[in-house]
Amino acid sequence: MPNSKKINEEGYNGTNTSSIPVTQIAAALQNPSQCIGLHFFNPAHLMKLVEVISGSQTNPELILLMKDFAKALGKTPVEVKILPVLSLTG
Repeated sequence: MPNSKKINEEGYNGTNTSSIPVTQIAAALQNPSQCIGLHFFNPAHLMKLVEVISGSQTNPELILLMKDFAKALGKTPVEVKILPVLSLTG
């Protein structure tokens, strides 16, 4: 990731991917505690569930902030720990 170390230290870094672990993405950042996953299920405008995915160093306050953000969007946040892939049954 070229220039990834130059991302604003005061901001948050979010990802919607389910194929790259948050911890792996966070490793390229100056402050890995500011990286989190927010995975919306498709179709996002109909599905209420949102995964809030923390990495190994994600700040607990950021997890709470993203849960509140999801609720403000009318979604149901579910906290998920580090997972290498998304797995659904149904």
